[in-house]
Amino acid sequence: MSQSACIESGWYLSKAFEDPKVQERVRALRAANAEAEEIVETLASFAPEGVAENLRLEFRELPSITLTCIIDAWAMADRAGRRFSVESVRPEKPLAFARNRRVRVAIEADEDAVRVVLSHVASRHASWYQVGAAHSA
Repeated sequence: MSQSACIESGWYLSKAFEDPKVQERVRALRAANAEAEEIVETLASFAPEGVAENLRLEFRELPSITLTCIIDAWAMADRAGRRFSVESVRPEKPLAFARNRRVRVAIEADEDAVRVVLSHVASRHASWYQVGAAHSA
């Protein structure tokens, strides 16, 4: 994965959550307490092929709380009728992020919008918090 793939994933998620079909499906998945993998696969199913695979790869590596934060932040924006976006932001200290396998997820909310900001170095993530690792342990 490249940093551009992360940026593309954020752009896609921002656009996807504007789609009424995606909104309806994600609302149903939240109500059913769906597993993370099912939510990711649903989001990927609406994406163009290359973007879909990037989403799957990203969410396999990122902490599962990343998806939870994105979905919960979107739900907050949805209930309030506010704009929602996901943005991949280059870490301010990429070497430290890579060395420590750090991921930062921040939620910013103001009067007009809810924004999820994700910072990480692609492919440099701790194995203990990866979605796939939790199921194989």
